[in-house]
Amino acid sequence: MMNFVVIDVETANPDYASICSIGAVRYRDGLPSDEFYTLANPQSPFWNTFIHGISADDVVLPP
Repeated sequence: MMNFVVIDVETANPDYASICSIGAVRYRDGLPSDEFYTLANPQSPFWNTFIHGISADDVVLPP
């Protein structure tokens, strides 16, 4: 049995505290069983849009 969680975090710029999205997938017995994804407003300048496609406009309403 392989049970684990894969987590992905994207940042708005090189600052590690500028998280603009978080995603996670839980695997049970080696197969994906649950997913989570949310956007977050880091209240920081967006320089990494060219990498992940998330812009300041995308996170106006999220926490």
